[in-house]
Amino acid sequence: MYARLGFARLFLCLKPITYNLPTVSEVAALIVGDISDSIEKTDIVVQTKNGSLQRISELHPSYLPLQYPLLFPYGDDGYSVDILHRGVSFTTNSKRMKCTMREYFTYRIQNRDHSFSLILNSKRLFQQFLVDTYTMMETERLYYIRRQQHVLRCDSYENLRNQKAQGTTDISNVGQCVILPSSFTGGARYMLQNYLDAMSLCKWFGYPNFFITLMCNPKWPEIKRFLKDTSLQPEDRPDILCRLFKIKLDAFIKDIKENHIFGKVEACN
Repeated sequence: MYARLGFARLFLCLKPITYNLPTVSEVAALIVGDISDSIEKTDIVVQTKNGSLQRISELHPSYLPLQYPLLFPYGDDGYSVDILHRGVSFTTNSKRMKCTMREYFTYRIQNRDHSFSLILNSKRLFQQFLVDTYTMMETERLYYIRRQQHVLRCDSYENLRNQKAQGTTDISNVGQCVILPSSFTGGARYMLQNYLDAMSLCKWFGYPNFFITLMCNPKWPEIKRFLKDTSLQPEDRPDILCRLFKIKLDAFIKDIKENHIFGKVEACN
């Protein structure tokens, strides 16, 4: 049977029925929809031994092992909402005793000298894992905001006046059901607040003298030294790239504010 198979060859073409190999070195996620009850969570459906289908939520301990069987070959439990901090019991007087999703994934992607991490060495699958976990954290933040601000509405006052004058619409149903606070990074109020702060500095101290852009270079000697004894490429370790960039960014800001490499700083945001 196997002698008749011959050689299997993969041809790269652009036909709709052909699955081409990826040509980029990065993985991205596209989240479609608004913050509402109609948004489906990123859960998975598995088939049990008796043939029935069961939906596994992203908060279920088996979600990650089922989603990434190559990264969890032994079926280790993933994140769950009842993970306690180390050294914390239910009798401990603490405001928050349980581990958050961000803390859990931060712990999982830590590089340890005396322990081999299958996740950190999975290359493209590690990129997908990071994108998926960040999407999970962002979704949980948005759902938390929606649950905490279910009675708020926002809309233009002119539109509200028009709706009230017409009398055909319930005013309580007009407006956006969820208001993102300024503490939510990337939200409308977050961007507006930073913009107004920057414009206030320009009003009182004048326009800025420099427009400085700092970019990450995958050929930095620190990155090459870290990946020297591995088969990984710089894009395979985005966590290291982000950490090194943040270190260099903080050092550069310190040189500007404290070491005054461009002169005395009058104001900063």
